[in-house]
Amino acid sequence: GGLRAKALAALAARSPLDATRPASGTAASVLAEQADAVLPYLLRFRAARLRATLLPPLIVLAILPFSWLAALALLLAAPLIPLFMALIGWRAQAASEAQMLELGGMNGFLLDRLRGLSSIRALGAVEATATRLRAQAESLRARTMAVLRIAFLSSTVLELFSALGVALVAVYIGFHLLGQAAPGAWGGRLSLGEGLFILLLAPAFFEPLREMCAAWHDRAAGEAALTALERLAEDAAPLPAALVPAPALAPAPPSALSAEGLVFRHAGAGVPALSGLSLDIAAGEHVALLGPSGAGKSTLLALLAGLAVPEQGVVRLDGAPMDEAQAAGLRRRIAWVGQRPHLFAGSLRANVTLGRPEIGGEAA
Repeated sequence: GGLRAKALAALAARSPLDATRPASGTAASVLAEQADAVLPYLLRFRAARLRATLLPPLIVLAILPFSWLAALALLLAAPLIPLFMALIGWRAQAASEAQMLELGGMNGFLLDRLRGLSSIRALGAVEATATRLRAQAESLRARTMAVLRIAFLSSTVLELFSALGVALVAVYIGFHLLGQAAPGAWGGRLSLGEGLFILLLAPAFFEPLREMCAAWHDRAAGEAALTALERLAEDAAPLPAALVPAPALAPAPPSALSAEGLVFRHAGAGVPALSGLSLDIAAGEHVALLGPSGAGKSTLLALLAGLAVPEQGVVRLDGAPMDEAQAAGLRRRIAWVGQRPHLFAGSLRANVTLGRPEIGGEAA
């Protein structure tokens, strides 16, 4: 819950101008589906790893006073299991990460197509969309099957080495009781009771390792989910005062807005989107921004609305430099319609108020 809340808070604090901001479908997949894989990893795998670390040495110590050779056989078989499990685990984690990335991409594709469903129908692109959706579903199926193949392979490796270890001990005990294998026991010969005691403990020696193997897939999925959550929680272009609660503001008179020497550069871009821009907008004045695509119109609007911080320059609201508190208050008084708006199912008023029942009809 804490990791999910931290990732959600970091996502909410990102500026709309952040080029690294994940798609809505990808973020929803990580927060709603992939994050659920963390809890089984923390509960099952870590507990199973603790048992696999403590119980096998105790069982070897219980067998050692009766037969050093049987204890040695178990000790030789035991390290092979974690070794091969680690080798398989590296591949399993990579496969789980690829599966989760594919799942997030498919969710993003579905959300984008649902938003533009009317346009898809109007342009006759339904069949092309369905074809691409089938291709993505097939890719997700292939990645899911790859994860399952690795999970079954890890179980096979464990069963193979545990069966070999138990078989070695059983063969030794059998030949020893028949008098064909004298070495290996401190007292010279094992009694029937001692032999049965060792045979009963040999499968129990591998049981904690078997439980750890069953939780190995939880580890791969959980670590992949943790990586995805940490990626969402990474520091990025911040939204000024994004998480600062601001009281509800009464309708205010129009404000004068000005900017001096604004410089803004998108993350990873060599050329600034805005360079040395200045303007003055009087209170109540209506201004239209005109320019070709990519000229920086949306970037300028975001800076004026307090949705991003300029690299250089200052934005003034009624003559005072806009700080984080003013930016948070301004965002509560304005409406922002981006380049790709989404209308939710419901009335126009519900889309304007966005779940804030305290806003009256006149204000909406």
